Amino acid sequence: MADFRTISAALSSRPALESAVSQAIAQSPQTAPLFTSLAEYILEIQGANTNTGQLPAVKKRRLDVNGTASVSTLNDQWPDDSTLVLSIPDVSFVLPQRKKYALELLANGVRGRNAGGLVEVGIQWKDIAYIILTPQPDKATPSFYLTILPSSSGKSRVSAGDAIVLSLPDAVPKSINPSSAANTIDTFITLLPRVISPYKPVTAADTSTFKSAAPQPGRKGPALHAKAFRGSKEGSLFFLDSGILWGFKKPLFFAPLDEILGVAYTSILQRTFNLVVTIPKSSAENDGEVEEVEFSMIDQIDFPSISGFIADRNVQDGSLAASRRAKASNINPPTEGIDENETTELERAQREIEAAEDDAEDEEEEDYDPGSEGESEGEGNTSEDEGVGVAEAGSGEIDDDDGEEDLISVELGSQAESVNGASEKSATKPSGAFAKRKLPNR
Repeated sequence: MADFRTISAALSSRPALESAVSQAIAQSPQTAPLFTSLAEYILEIQGANTNTGQLPAVKKRRLDVNGTASVSTLNDQWPDDSTLVLSIPDVSFVLPQRKKYALELLANGVRGRNAGGLVEVGIQWKDIAYIILTPQPDKATPSFYLTILPSSSGKSRVSAGDAIVLSLPDAVPKSINPSSAANTIDTFITLLPRVISPYKPVTAADTSTFKSAAPQPGRKGPALHAKAFRGSKEGSLFFLDSGILWGFKKPLFFAPLDEILGVAYTSILQRTFNLVVTIPKSSAENDGEVEEVEFSMIDQIDFPSISGFIADRNVQDGSLAASRRAKASNINPPTEGIDENETTELERAQREIEAAEDDAEDEEEEDYDPGSEGESEGEGNTSEDEGVGVAEAGSGEIDDDDGEEDLISVELGSQAESVNGASEKSATKPSGAFAKRKLPNR
């Protein structure tokens, strides 16, 4: 049975919908429990009192920034604009979300205001670990990313997954407040690092640190990154004075140089190779544990630049570490005096080939009999000599017979032909038991 009081309380703000539900229940009474359940669910969401029908005030949507802060919390951090240092409208943010904000730099941090004046993105200077300026890869027009990396509460000092990334054109800002903060020729790329540097240093990608040998279509100068995959996502590796950055797909990765325990080159092929970076696990609970982050499909043309960067920073190269050796198959029993775990697959294959060749030679030596070989050679020579003699003798007799036959044919003529014909018939005529034998009838 339908609870019309509950339905009416849930749809009090929508009279037309309430009337339609009542008509549906009248036409199909079996739908009454369903509509009653829906009405109870609506009242539960709204938090309304079914006795009074009053609805609570609508709550504003909370936007999480850096995992914890909300819009109201960020607005509380900057109650007034007395500490404003620089404001630039309509700046494109890439992370944590793609949206344009008014970028504001203050004495205690950086923030982004939406069109309504609310702060949706922001972080204080004391909570920032690194600020990095890099060119945007594969862009025809020069543009840059300004990456703000927050500090982490875990073992690692950086929380790259909560980064704030701004997209900046290499152009003069259209509007600046206060106007005295910039020179007439200042672009985003020259203005922001100069204003930010008193609060936090800005690390910029530079050719003196790393440059790629790969061609960069449509742009002058070398690329300052190497293309690499992290899992199935394609991104760019930047080798900086402060560390190694991979972006700009979520989540970003950044490893400070002093936190990198080592690197290794794996899956080295003719055209590509992989780079494995070993760092401590970010969680403070996993003390002493490490994790390996692998970047794949790096062009071999960038190997000299990357290996030079690693060597110049005294980062340990663990490519030849014992843990990265090929595992021993142990299919064949180990050879005496040789530890199978200390050899490679190629060395074991070479030893097996040599052992097979030695076994074949041993079998040939066991079958070898010097006496029988000498006798066979002597007998063979004797038979060859006899064969030659027989052939010579036979050839002489054949010559004599031919001479006699020619003489007879000359002297006797046709009579000799008749004699020869008769002899041929007698030679083909069966004799003895074969002549008397008859074939059975079939």
